[in-house]
Amino acid sequence: MGCITPDEGYFRRRSCLGNMTVSGCRDMGVLNWRCSFQGVIPLRCVLIITTALFLTLFPASPRAQDLPLARQYFSVAPTILASATQVPADPVSGASGSVLVVFRHGAAGRVIDAEAAGGSREMQQSALTSIRQWHFEPIFFNGVPAQIVSAAIFVFTNGVVTVHPSPTMSAKQLSPRLGFPCPNALVHHDVAAAKMCKQQLHDVKESSASTDFERLTAHDEYGLALLDAHRLKPALAEFSEAISLAVQVLKPSDPELAYIYLHQAAAEIQSGDPAASEQDRVRAKTSLDAVVENSVGTAQTYYQHLEQQFALPGSPASTSP
Repeated sequence: MGCITPDEGYFRRRSCLGNMTVSGCRDMGVLNWRCSFQGVIPLRCVLIITTALFLTLFPASPRAQDLPLARQYFSVAPTILASATQVPADPVSGASGSVLVVFRHGAAGRVIDAEAAGGSREMQQSALTSIRQWHFEPIFFNGVPAQIVSAAIFVFTNGVVTVHPSPTMSAKQLSPRLGFPCPNALVHHDVAAAKMCKQQLHDVKESSASTDFERLTAHDEYGLALLDAHRLKPALAEFSEAISLAVQVLKPSDPELAYIYLHQAAAEIQSGDPAASEQDRVRAKTSLDAVVENSVGTAQTYYQHLEQQFALPGSPASTSP
């Protein structure tokens, strides 16, 4: 498929869905402590009973690197455009020339981000309006649906608009602001992840060309790095920023929205706020339900399994005895 793969390890571990656990902390050994007593319950037994009750009612949050995070691949292969259900661009009167559109389609196949360069403003608007209505078949890598960053050239000639594959472009050209260091550090559990993701967020915020999707991604990934470093309060602040942008950019049927709610829910449960965590888990379930409803085949099965993996409210895993 011609993907640009500067770090194969990054792509293999961009999302850690394969080893997710939602109840691992129940095996810490705390319940094996002996609590023999006569008449008065020792304090340590009260603590053990309380801990056991909490872990039963509110399953332990997964580690940051175990939470779902969309894989990201870069490719300008012609097969990418060929796989899309395309909506033609409207001609622009008197226009002649070309527009380069760099776009990202989400894990569910909807175009969730796009930028245009070249041509007139009217030509750019026509190309962007067109490509934002395209839909792609979900692409799986190692069993996990992926975001694809690609490009297309819209050529305007004599009232006719044609679409062509882009010439070869590097990952840096396709995505100059969302780079590899931050997500790579996240999936490798690197102690420098917070520093790298903070720098990525700074770069995205400083650039006037950054899109809302890039901003929400930078906030979310920095939040994951902070969560992994057990810096819960600033992590929650980053997830809140990400969600405020996500609800404007993403639809409920975009799994990326559910992922951010799961990230915030994990930080909330670790912060001792199970009520808020449960609300976000319900929001994640609502989003994933919409994803499942709009998916078929392998994709539908994958997202149903994801609901069960995290024991979301109303999923088979959460209602079983």
